[in-house]
Amino acid sequence: LPSLRASGRARVVISSSVSMGAADALGDLQLRRGYSAHRAYSLSKLCDAMLVAELHARYGGEAVAFNTMDPTSQVGLGADTKMLRAGWGSWGGSCDEATISSEMMADEAWAGRSGEGFATRKEVADSLLRRRLWDECVRLT
Repeated sequence: LPSLRASGRARVVISSSVSMGAADALGDLQLRRGYSAHRAYSLSKLCDAMLVAELHARYGGEAVAFNTMDPTSQVGLGADTKMLRAGWGSWGGSCDEATISSEMMADEAWAGRSGEGFATRKEVADSLLRRRLWDECVRLT
């Protein structure tokens, strides 16, 4: 974090997904009860969005921006990726159009913007729930 701050205008972008979910498992991050690969993916993406919001609340500002996004949000409900085809069929948009992550990292329009992405999702907006997740991540590491 000190190196990021020293850079002057650092940007941290963490990929989440509209497939985020499994909020009922926030108290069971290891999914000891009810594991499935899709549930683990959904929970990880919810945690990504929540942790970005918590990073923003704790450390965000002019020197460091923290944002999250669904990398395929620009092409509708999903880009035509191997994962999409395996789970839902081949119907997604072109991956070439999914440029939001690179825009967040390099585009001047994103300079100084922090805490954006999935902010209206109730778990992401809940500061107490985010702090609990943060504390559990610290405990697990």
